[in-house]
Amino acid sequence: WLNGAAFGQTPVKADKLEESIRLRDELKTLELLSALKGIPEERLDDLLKWGKEPEALQLRLFLVSRFLSTIKEKTGADESVLNHLESLLKPQLDLLRGKSNHSPEELKVMELCLDAVKIAKLRGLFYDTVAFIGYPLIDIRRKAYEALGALDDDRLFPVIMTLATSQRAVERTYAIDAM
Repeated sequence: WLNGAAFGQTPVKADKLEESIRLRDELKTLELLSALKGIPEERLDDLLKWGKEPEALQLRLFLVSRFLSTIKEKTGADESVLNHLESLLKPQLDLLRGKSNHSPEELKVMELCLDAVKIAKLRGLFYDTVAFIGYPLIDIRRKAYEALGALDDDRLFPVIMTLATSQRAVERTYAIDAM
């Protein structure tokens, strides 16, 4: 589905791409990948491995965007696309969930991740997404509610009931928002 040769990848571009991946030159790699309509299958494993590294944020976001484009273009997503997408999103959501203060850029990344969970219906990220229904900013909570709603997962009911019966008023408010 992402064969670079099918999209006009020349041997020169392939060599440059291979070198930029080997050198972990994120900007050059993104430049070369942007020129292609697809992601070369022979580089996919290397890109996914690199994309999971915490410092490779731009590459990870690029790959997530490409996978989402693939899902939107097709009526049914290839299982491997969903698995790759989930494997990129999980560490990113873990990283974001572990922080208490987020920059504006991180908030945009959070929204992209939650949108991806919603669009791709990634049930494996249910609990990662649940963590954001108690986020202080309403826009993030709404994205989390939308993503969880798209999953149509019965595991959400106990979460909402726990929030609804909480001693903390703010958590009861989050439960009302989630309904």
